[in-house]
Amino acid sequence: MNIKNGYYAAKYYVHKAYKYVSSVFERVNGTSVVRALKNSGSRVTLGLIFFVFALHALVGLPYVELALQYQPDPAPRSMQFLIGLQSAGYFFIMLKVVELICGVLLLWGRYLTLALTALAPIIFNIVAYHAALEPNNLVLALIVATLYLHLTWQNRGKLSALLIK
Repeated sequence: MNIKNGYYAAKYYVHKAYKYVSSVFERVNGTSVVRALKNSGSRVTLGLIFFVFALHALVGLPYVELALQYQPDPAPRSMQFLIGLQSAGYFFIMLKVVELICGVLLLWGRYLTLALTALAPIIFNIVAYHAALEPNNLVLALIVATLYLHLTWQNRGKLSALLIK
């Protein structure tokens, strides 16, 4: 094998590898990689938010506890509301289990219609609670609502079946 043939062989394999890698990155499930990352970004972020906070509420995660210790005490009206909900006994456990399941479904990327449908009233109540009773964290609630609306808009084709008579 002379140097010239080795050079052309290396050039051929480099070119073949480049074409393969570029074709993989050009299309992922029929969409471009940039669009795939954009579409999965809000899904993964929203899934992580619900998964981590629901898991923390159910079992208590130490790192989340460290981050939450710097939160100001809730207003008296919001404390009355939370105490009223806790007096039901089952409500917060059921709510956090639904949030955990929806977070897992969003992270998994399957059954998005089910997860988005179950999260709609939860996110509405999160925004309403922060707007009416605890406006300190309203920005975070609006970020969650924006992520939800972005994800809902991306999946509007699948969700439109819920609105058909």
